[in-house]
Amino acid sequence: MHRLIDGASEEPLAFAWAAHIAELVVAAPVLEWIADEGQGAILRRRAERVLAELRPLRQKQSPQVIAGELSNWLAAFCRDTRPGPRREACGSLDGQLAAARRHIEAGRNRAAVDMLRAFADRVNSAFQAGALGGLEATLLAGNANYLAEELEA
Repeated sequence: MHRLIDGASEEPLAFAWAAHIAELVVAAPVLEWIADEGQGAILRRRAERVLAELRPLRQKQSPQVIAGELSNWLAAFCRDTRPGPRREACGSLDGQLAAARRHIEAGRNRAAVDMLRAFADRVNSAFQAGALGGLEATLLAGNANYLAEELEA
């Protein structure tokens, strides 16, 4: 997973194909970034086409499933981190996401929304501090905000 997100900035077209083939609905925020920032019309169109196919799939998935996938991505990003700011950020983020997942499972949507918003804010702070990469933050915060919006609807 970590190599896949690293490849998104170096080989965004390959990332779009991989996200499409694997139906990686949590890749939507990264694909949105590619569609907005991609160099060239072919790349932007490919990202937009993949998004058009993944968005309906994401809407069919339960918040529990998406939160579980988000947790897996966070674990992959934080695997083998050495002591320091990244490990501290990962520990904090893991705790916040675990709390959000518990609230989702228990049907406490307001508490889940608050925790997901706090998680997204913490992700952005970790990115600003250099503890997370840009596309890691895009994927994590983008999905947390998506879940929060879905739970508020």
